[in-house]
Amino acid sequence: MSGLDVDAVLAADLGACVDAPSGDPIRVGMAMDFSDVVGFVDIPGSKLVPYVAELINCAGGIDGRPVEVRVAEVGDDAALAAEELLDWGAQFLIGPPFADFALPILQTTGGKVPLFVAASTEPTLADMSINSYLVTFDDFGMSAAAAKWALDEGITRAIVFTEGEGVPYTGVNPDAFAAAFIAGGGEVVSTQTYVWAADTDFSAQVNEIAGISENNEVVFSAALAFQVTALRGQLEGQGLDGLTYIGTDALDATGISVEANNEGIAHTPHTSISAGDPIDTLLAGYEAANGEALESRGFMALYVDSMFLGIQGILDCGCDDPEGIGEAVKLISGFQGLSGEITYAGTNGIPPKAVPINRIVEGADVLVATIGTDWEGGVAAPSGLDVDAVLAADLGACVDAPSGDPIRVGMAMDFSDVVGFVDIPGSKLVPYVAELINCAGGIDGRPVEVRVAEVGDDAALAAEELLDWGAQFLIGPPFADFALPILQTTGGKVPLFVAASTEPTLADMSINSYLVTFDDFGMSAAAAKWALDEGITRAIVFTEGEGVPYTGVNPDAFAAAFIAGGGEVVSTQTYVWAADTDFSAQVNEIAGISENNEVVFSAALAFQVTALRGQLEGQGLDGLTYIGTDALDATGISVEANNEGIAHTPHTSISAGDPIDTLLAGYEAANGEALESRGFMALYVDSMFLGIQGILDCGCDDPEGIGEAVKLISGFQGLSGEITYAGTNGIPPKAVPINRIVEGADVLVATIGG
Repeated sequence: MSGLDVDAVLAADLGACVDAPSGDPIRVGMAMDFSDVVGFVDIPGSKLVPYVAELINCAGGIDGRPVEVRVAEVGDDAALAAEELLDWGAQFLIGPPFADFALPILQTTGGKVPLFVAASTEPTLADMSINSYLVTFDDFGMSAAAAKWALDEGITRAIVFTEGEGVPYTGVNPDAFAAAFIAGGGEVVSTQTYVWAADTDFSAQVNEIAGISENNEVVFSAALAFQVTALRGQLEGQGLDGLTYIGTDALDATGISVEANNEGIAHTPHTSISAGDPIDTLLAGYEAANGEALESRGFMALYVDSMFLGIQGILDCGCDDPEGIGEAVKLISGFQGLSGEITYAGTNGIPPKAVPINRIVEGADVLVATIGTDWEGGVAAPSGLDVDAVLAADLGACVDAPSGDPIRVGMAMDFSDVVGFVDIPGSKLVPYVAELINCAGGIDGRPVEVRVAEVGDDAALAAEELLDWGAQFLIGPPFADFALPILQTTGGKVPLFVAASTEPTLADMSINSYLVTFDDFGMSAAAAKWALDEGITRAIVFTEGEGVPYTGVNPDAFAAAFIAGGGEVVSTQTYVWAADTDFSAQVNEIAGISENNEVVFSAALAFQVTALRGQLEGQGLDGLTYIGTDALDATGISVEANNEGIAHTPHTSISAGDPIDTLLAGYEAANGEALESRGFMALYVDSMFLGIQGILDCGCDDPEGIGEAVKLISGFQGLSGEITYAGTNGIPPKAVPINRIVEGADVLVATIGG
C-alpha cells in the first residue's frame, strides 16, 4: 500500500493479506489508563488500534513498512509507562484523556514527541508548542454546541449540574454550557452541585428544583449515563416530566443508549455511527475477528485517527524522528479521518470540528443535529472579519465610523495592456469593499484604508511608496516581471498576494509570496482532464514555446496531463500571444492531420481563439472542441462572436444573485460602471480578506508577524472558495471550474479536483 490509504486499510481482509511488509517498522506507543475513571474508553481503544495496525500490515503496510503497536498501562506511574514506550522506539504516542496522567507523559517526552490524547476534550492539554494534540472538539466546543441545540429547540431556561466552577471536565463543561446558553439569550435558573461518577441520590437537588421549575427547562451536566437517568426518575417523581436532558460525551461512553428511561435524552458523541458506515463496519470486523464487541463505540474512531495522524506526520516529513514528525503534524490540514476532517494548521492543537447531537428516539440513538464550528466557547465567532456582514453592508445606512488605528492595504497594480484588464477593475473593487467594511463598523473598530500605486516602469518604486505609507501587506500584479521587483523591495518580509496570478514560481512562503488561486499546472491539467472526460483522445496545442511563463507553461501542463491520461497531442503550433489573429499557416498544417474530433488548447486571449476557430471552420473543421485558460474569462469570451461551445477555466463561476454577482452589482450601482474580468474580481477581494485575517490571527500589525500568521491560514472561506496555505508553499489547493458557452450563456459544466 502506498502512503496511508484509509479506504484500503478498512477494506483489508485478514484472511487474504498481501505479502507482509518488511521495511523498518513504524512504532506506535499507547500509554493507556485502565482505571475505573476512564478505562471504559482507553481499554477498548487499546484493543482496536493494534487490530487496525494488523489491517494496515495486511494491506502491505505504509510504503512497505509494517506498523507495530505497544500498549503500556499507566497504572500509578504514567511517566514510567511513557519511558517504556520511548525506550522501545515509539515515534509518537497515544495517551489518556485526563491531565493527571497526560501531563507526566508530556514531562517525560520534554514536548519533543507527538502525543495524541485520543479521547480527551480537555482544552488545557492542547499545546502544539509541546506536541500535545486533541483529536476532537474540546469542552468549550462540545458544551456550547449542547447549549446552541437547546436554544434551537426553543428552550430558554436551563438547570445546570456541576462539580464546581473551573473543575476540569465536570465543572468546565457546565461553565461552558451556561456561558453559551446565556450568550444565546437563555437563562440559567438553577445551578446544582453533585459528585461525578458517584451520586445517584439527588433528593436535595430535586426538592430545590421543584420549587423553581416551570417544567420546560433543559437539564445539562457532564454526568454519567446512570446518574442522568437516576436524576430524571427522581425529577419525574416530582411531576417534572416536561424537562429536556442533554449531556456530554460521557453519556455515550457510559451507555446512555442501553439505559432504562433514556427516551429523549440527548448527548454530544464524537461520532454518530449508523449501520454499515465505515466505523460500524470496522467495529463489526473487530468483533468477528476477536469474538467480543467493543464498548464506547463513539470514541473508537478517535484512537484510530490518533494512529493515522501520527503516520501521516511521518509521511509528510519523510522522517522517523519524533521532533520532525511533530513539525509535520502541526501543518496537517484537511486530513480525512474516521471521525471527520482534522486540521491542526492554524490552531493550538484543537481541530475545528462540528459537534454531533444524538438523541434517543423510540429506543434508537440517532443523529438529530450537527452544530458547526462557528460556535466556539459559548459565543458566536468573534466580530473580526465577518464576510457576510461586509457584503450585506448598505452604504446608505452605515453604522458609526470606525475610529481605531487603520489597517492599511497597499495595491501595486499593472495597468498596462498586458494585464490591465484584470488589475484595473481589481484596483477599483478593493477600495469599494473597504468602504463596505468601514460601513459595517470596520475590523474590531479599525477602519480599512486602501492605496493603489501603478507600477508603470518601476514596480520597486511603487512598492516603496506603499510601504512608506504604512501598508501592512500588499496586493500585487500577476506576472513575475513586476512581482519579483516588489519582492526584492520587501525583502520577503511583507506578505504579497499576487491576486490574479497563476504563475507557480511566484508562490514562495519563505519570502511571503502567495497565490490566491490554483496555478498554471492545476488549471491546465484540469482542462486536459475535462477533455478526456468528454471522450476526446486527440489534442492540438498552441504555445509560445516550451517553458515560457504562462503562454508556454500552460500548454506544457495541458499536454503532459492529456498524455498521462491516455490522450495524444497530434499537433503543436506556435503563435504570438495577445497579437496574432492570422493563423493561416497553422490552419493549413492542422487541416492536413486533423480528424475533426480534436480538442484545441491554448492560453490565448478570447479574440484570438475565436479568430482561430473561424479560420479552422473555414477549412471544414467544425467538429473541434476548444478549451482555454483563465485568459478567456479575462478577455470576454462570453461576449465574443462565434463563441458557442468554447470552454475555459475561470477562477470563479458566477451565477445570478450569488455573493460575487451581488457584490459586483452593488459596485455598479454605487459607481455607475460595470467591472470587467468578473471571474477574477473575487481574487482581489480575497487578497485583502486574507491579509486582514493574518492581522487578526497574529494580533499584530507588523508585516513579518502577519506573514507568519498567513502561513498558517487553513480553511478560510473566501469569495473565491476555501483557501488554505498551511502545509503548502503558497499555492492554495483549489478545485478548477470548467465553464462553457451554452446557447449564449457562460455556464459551469464541471468542477475538476481540489
